[in-house]
Parts: sequence; C-alpha cells; structure tokens
Amino acid sequence: MLVAGYVALILAVGLYRLVEWARLSFSDLTLDQIIFHVKVPLDGADTTMVGSALKYVLTPIGYLLIIILIVHTVHSRILIRSTYRYNLIFSFKLTEKYKKEVTIRILPFRLIKTVALFSALVILLSSFITADKNFNVLSYVKNQYEDSLFIEENYVEPSTNTTFPKEKRNLIYIYLESLENTFSSKSNGGALETDLIEELSALAQENISFSNSDKLGGFEQAVGAGWTMGDLLEKEGYSNNLLIGSDAVFGGRKNFFEQHGNYTIYDYNYAKDKKLIPEDYFVFWGYEDHKLFDIAKIKLSELHQQEEPFNLTMLTVDTHAEDGYLCDLCSHTYDDQYANVISCSSKQIAEFIEWVQKQVFYENTSIVIVGDHLTMDSDFLDDIDPDYQRTIYNAFINSGFEDKDITKKNRQFNTYDIFPTVLATLNVEIKNNRLGLGTNLFSQEETLLEKYGHDMNLELAKNSKYYQENFIYGNGIVESSVE
Repeated sequence: MLVAGYVALILAVGLYRLVEWARLSFSDLTLDQIIFHVKVPLDGADTTMVGSALKYVLTPIGYLLIIILIVHTVHSRILIRSTYRYNLIFSFKLTEKYKKEVTIRILPFRLIKTVALFSALVILLSSFITADKNFNVLSYVKNQYEDSLFIEENYVEPSTNTTFPKEKRNLIYIYLESLENTFSSKSNGGALETDLIEELSALAQENISFSNSDKLGGFEQAVGAGWTMGDLLEKEGYSNNLLIGSDAVFGGRKNFFEQHGNYTIYDYNYAKDKKLIPEDYFVFWGYEDHKLFDIAKIKLSELHQQEEPFNLTMLTVDTHAEDGYLCDLCSHTYDDQYANVISCSSKQIAEFIEWVQKQVFYENTSIVIVGDHLTMDSDFLDDIDPDYQRTIYNAFINSGFEDKDITKKNRQFNTYDIFPTVLATLNVEIKNNRLGLGTNLFSQEETLLEKYGHDMNLELAKNSKYYQENFIYGNGIVESSVE
C-alpha cells in the first residue's frame, strides 16, 4: 500500500504540472479544444512545444522520485518498532556487535502512506480547481448532459441552397496563424500603442473588412466552429489545394482536407520531396512563412494554367505560440520577439498580396485573409485593457462588392459567418443569404450572433442530438430547418 501512495503522489504531481503548463503556455483554450488535440495524432507538431511540456512535467517528478528513493532506502535499512501510538524505536545495526536504539516521539512511520495519499488528494483537488478556472471543466461536463435544439432550428444545408455562376472565380484563401486585430494600434481600433500589423491594417482599410466596431475590428471565435467549403467547390469543378509549411498530418488536417474536397496537399513533406527545401531542413514547425509564399507563387503560376478554376488555401505558421519564429527577414525593432514576428508576418503577407495583384489571373480571383483564431501566446496581451474585445482579423480583396452596398461596421459576427461570405465573393447565389450556421455578411441579413447574442455560444456548447446524428455519425447532408 505504501507503493500505491507513492504512485498516487507521482501521478498527482504530473497532472498538476501538466495543467500548469497548459495554463502558462496558452490563453483562451477550452476543454473541447484540448480533447480534440488529444484525439488527433501529434505527428507534425512542433517538437520544441512537446519538449517544453515534457520538461515541465517530468523535472519535478524526477526530484520527487529521488526523495521517494531516499525515504524507501532509509525505511528498508532501519528496523522500526512501534511501542505505542506516538513512539518510534529506531534500531540501528551498524555491525554485528554494535547496535543502538533511539526512541523518538512521533507519529508511526506507517503514516507515510497516509501522508502520501493525502498529499496526492490535495494536489489533485488543486489541479481540478486550476483546470476548471482556466478551461471551464465543470461547464463542459454539465453541457454534455444538456440537449440543445439550436443547431437543428437554425442550420441551413449548403449543398441545396447555393447556385454557382457559369463563369467561376478563383479563390486564394489565407489563414493567418493567431492573427487578431488586437495587434493594431488603439487609434486604428487595436489595443496596442504601436500598430504591429501596419500593412494588414492598411489592407483591411483599403478593401472590405467587417468589424465589430466603427474602426478596425473583426469576428468572434465561435464554439466548435468549422465548415467544409471544399466539398462544395469540388462538386463545382474546382481544383482544391492546401499549402502549409508544417506536416499536414498534425491535427488531422491531411485526412480532413482530403476527405472534404479532395484537396491536393502541399506541405513540409512535399517541399522536401520536390527539393524545394533541403532534405534535412526543419525549423519551428517545418519551414518558415517566407518559403511558404515563395512556393505559393510557384503553385499559383501553375494553377492558373489549368482549365478548371482553382482554390489555393494557405496557412501561415510563424506567429504560432509561444513567441513565434523570427526568420532571417525579420527585424529586431521591438524588445519582444513575438512583436517582431507579428510585424514581420504583416510585411510578408502584404508583399505577397502585391505580387498576386500584378498577375494576369488576379482580375478573376478573390482573396480572403482571415486569422484562424485568437493568439494562444500566454502573456503577450497581459497588459491590454481588460474591457477590450479581442477579435479575429479579416479582409476581402477583389470581392466585387462596394462599401456603399454593404454594412461592414458595428457588426456582431463569428467564425460561422465567414463561410457564406467567402462564397459570396465567388459570385455564388445563396438562398436567403444563410448557410450552415452562418450569414453572408455582404447582405443585410441579420447574423445569428446579432439575433441571439452570446446565448448562441451557450447553446452551441451543449449536446446536440441533431449534430451527432447528422454530422458525427451521418453524411453531413441534411434537410434544412430554416427557409
């Protein structure tokens, strides 16, 4: 039983350190996101992040094992006899002739087991309190036992409510890792004194960018958001392509994009196979963004030669937490590395967009730039105004819409609304301007977030039998509940 106490204590310390590592390393992480990443393979993940977690968890466990080993060694070499409740008699046997007994008034030594188990219980309780405070564990568990009809009552099936034009437009869809409007200056609508994304701010102001305020702003990160636009585009004859600088296996992205739109994958492994990077080249998550944009130029030059319209979806990585990757092109303008990486990323994206705008295919190509989620860097935004609403960046370039025809300021919208809005830039007719749980922002239709407020997120966090039956275990094609 003493061994059981030791094991319980080791496991408790390991769990506590893991929770602390997650708390310190990431912000705004929810339990459903954690569970998702536990389920998907870790292949392709940044080894420095994995190494950081292992070091943080295993180092104190190593110290604890040394202490346990010392205690166990002492215990095994000293004969302990309890005379009555508070006495311990230690019999030291140094040689066959020399023995010495020392009586110490203390709790019986057997209570080490009890102390170990009690300590484990206290640490486990502390771990749970920390996890719940940061990751809403209790709310997640509670929501699993509450059913919601929200999805069933508001979902609109995309495949039966869209009509593509005869002359189809190309699409360049750029996901910017962890890019939010918070990085802009206060005068522009951000939360910082200096605009770290000066070029991206300019792109948003010169083109179409939807905002939650009357300045630069964006959309909220929705609960469990996701869509499969690739299926629609494939059905309409598009060539779907995914370009990323990391291993596409990570996060289940390879399977997802291949199964939903038959995407051709151009990832880190592709770049090695085609000798676009050296065989042994690996930095951060794979290769840095300036190589991603160079490869994108090559692929776009090839894709526009095809007869079918193309969709090139890209994902940057340099601004990934923690602290990002500072490549050779980046300056050291700021004291903080992450600030330099963000600024550098903004410049590289603007240069790439400028290149695209000079190409012959640009006239018939829509460009969409969005952040994939709020940054998970643990401390970069600690000093901003706590009342500032953090939102995700968006810009629609060559969309075909004019400011006078749309309402782009003081909108309340989230990730779901980006899906139909992207299709609208391709001149797709959308019945009632609603698809999935999203609303075409180029229309005057009210978004679900504007209609229901943040009760929408509360409902989406609950269990949905409709979602389980039609999307988890079904084929994802259902009759719409909304006309």
